[in-house]
Amino acid sequence: MSTKERAKFAKNLDNAKNTARIRLFKKASKKYQDLAKAAESIEPSMVSGLNFLSALYAVNDDIANKKDPVQTGSLYELSTLEGTTTKEELPMVLPGGVFGELDTERVLLEVKALLRMDEGMTSGNEDAFKEAISIFLELGSSQLLYSRYVRPLQNRMAANRAALECEARSQIIKGKALADGYPNAAIPHFMIATRALRAARRYDDERKYRETLIGLRMVRRCWVCGRQVQGQNHFTTFRSSITEYFKSLLVQNKEDLRVYDGESIVACTPCASAITKEADRIARVYSDRLVIQIEALKTEISQIKGQLARLK
Repeated sequence: MSTKERAKFAKNLDNAKNTARIRLFKKASKKYQDLAKAAESIEPSMVSGLNFLSALYAVNDDIANKKDPVQTGSLYELSTLEGTTTKEELPMVLPGGVFGELDTERVLLEVKALLRMDEGMTSGNEDAFKEAISIFLELGSSQLLYSRYVRPLQNRMAANRAALECEARSQIIKGKALADGYPNAAIPHFMIATRALRAARRYDDERKYRETLIGLRMVRRCWVCGRQVQGQNHFTTFRSSITEYFKSLLVQNKEDLRVYDGESIVACTPCASAITKEADRIARVYSDRLVIQIEALKTEISQIKGQLARLK
């Protein structure tokens, strides 16, 4: 390879670095892609690093354009280089003003964890969550480079905090799958989730799922059929007239006082739906009668108008 060709390659490499520094990421990605092809005959040892930087700046370009690289697929394209990229420190420009020599393996590990967490949240894949948690814990207290910009987290945080949030999301998915049919079985999952969210300083989410826990633990008895039900989504209340007599009667008969709440009676879902459907049926009967009456009135008014017109 001639000295002239090597000098041209070195010049193009500097040009690509400067393009990245001024955050023209799309152009930088293309320049590194071209350099990787040229390096195959000039500097084969540089090919993997140049391909890595090309893919990295494609991710950065998405972020600069307010796009989530998980959704566009550019983060996945970067992750495919895991098996072919040489472990080395390269000068990188990242979103948020991060610049310096960074380890390619460190970046690819984070990318893998983010993608596995996203897979877990999308498909409920428990193994994906476990792998993501393991990687985040391996990265420890180091600040994540992309957490602020990608779908699973969308917040600036350290890797060990991301592991807590990942655990919380995993437990929430498990809890939701059980909540409708087996509220008692769902409770431990939401308990773990709320603790993890608190440790991860996701206080709004923690409050949200503590409310879910309260709802799951709630037990009432149906006024209509007497069935005891657990879980707020398994019963409803209807405004009623519960006099002191009936309240006293419940106490005298040692009945479950959870059949009413204030001035409302409790009804389990089957009874509540039966009441609602019957009320809808009756309402439709009266609605149909009213429509017939209105049409009859319209006809009568039309006839009267005709008679008045003939009198003129």
